Amino acid sequence: MCIRDRSNNALSSICGIYITRAQKENVTLQEINFRKNKFDNDFAFEFSEVLKTNNVLWKVDLTHNPIGPEGAQAIVRGLREQNDSLESLGDLDKNASMGCLLYTSP
Repeated sequence: MCIRDRSNNALSSICGIYITRAQKENVTLQEINFRKNKFDNDFAFEFSEVLKTNNVLWKVDLTHNPIGPEGAQAIVRGLREQNDSLESLGDLDKNASMGCLLYTSP
C-alpha cells in the first residue's frame, strides 16, 4: 500500500490541481491525505475528473478544505460515473457543503 500525506500544508488550490493531475496515471497510490489545505471548487472540478478514471485510490481525506456546493457536486458526479474503489473522503461533517451533498444526493 502506498500512502501520501499532504495534510496541514496550506497548499493552494493550484498546488492541489497539479498533485491531482499526477493521479490520472497513478497505479500505486491508494491513500492520500489532503486534510486542512486551501483546496476549493477549482481543485474539486479537477479531482472529479481523476475519480472518473482512477480505480486505485480507496481513501482520500478532503476534510477542512473550502470546497463549496458546486465542487461537491462535481465530486459526486465523478464518483458516480466510473469510480467503485473510493471508500472514504474523510470526515465530511467538517465540510458542511460537501457533507450535505454527498449524504443526500440520490
